[in-house]
Amino acid sequence: EEGRDVAYRVGKRSLMLGGMGGAFGVVLGMARNASVPFYSISMMTNYTMMGLVYFSIFELGGVVLPDRKNTLELHAGAGALTGALLVTPFAGVRKTIPGMFLFAGLGAAMYSVESAYDNYKVRAAERIRQEYNQMSDEKKN
Repeated sequence: EEGRDVAYRVGKRSLMLGGMGGAFGVVLGMARNASVPFYSISMMTNYTMMGLVYFSIFELGGVVLPDRKNTLELHAGAGALTGALLVTPFAGVRKTIPGMFLFAGLGAAMYSVESAYDNYKVRAAERIRQEYNQMSDEKKN
């Protein structure tokens, strides 16, 4: 059961990232006055593969280190490993460390965005709960 949930989360997030890549490809193709379908499909494929690598490492890190699940360190570490795996074959060993730093920064940024969204959801749920309780109290009176 847990394995299916992990596969679902990795797939869903990777496809969402791929969709963003496709949208960026459309904009980039139009800006460069080039083949929009080529740019869109190319960036969609690249972003999906990047998402598969990153989110797979992230989920594996959550299994290996359950006490650090969804922490800044796990996001940055998964980003650094993703950077090493994706940059080294294409750009060479000399670009590995800069790629690791770049992707670690992206992972840390992703953590910040997720934390802000989670905090927003908690505050919104609390506000709705207070409004509901207030309405219930008014009905009783």
